[in-house]
Amino acid sequence: INPAFVAALFNKGETLSAMEAYQRAIECYDKVLEWNPYHANACNNKGIALSHIGLEREAIKWYAKAIELDPKRADYYYNQGTNYEELQDHRLALQYYDAALKVDTHHNSACHRKMELLQLCRANDEVLDWMEYMLESERYNYVSYFFTKLSVQKLQC
Repeated sequence: INPAFVAALFNKGETLSAMEAYQRAIECYDKVLEWNPYHANACNNKGIALSHIGLEREAIKWYAKAIELDPKRADYYYNQGTNYEELQDHRLALQYYDAALKVDTHHNSACHRKMELLQLCRANDEVLDWMEYMLESERYNYVSYFFTKLSVQKLQC
């Protein structure tokens, strides 16, 4: 199989996902994986598409496969975290956000979701510890956002 064809098929899957044609995107990713079972991005994107059609439990194995194939991609851990968050498994979601941040300490989405989830779980000490870390990392925009959000929520109580 011509690698350019596999790349084009992968791009078609991404386009179909962007058009919210997730089932057709999954079919493209399945073909890509049939020809190249080591295509980590296809595994990850198949997980994303499965999550979008409500098959989060099946998506778990595809995110895990992507992580296994390319453990240096923070997005794969992040996507698994959002998947577990969707399944209401906050403990595992936080573990995957932490794993994403170990790979990329400046992964903005993982920072944001971790902060939101800690707040949702009412882990106040951990929220403050995380804010302190963010201040030390010069990530002032997130700290300001969450301090403001916490203040507004307290006013609404």
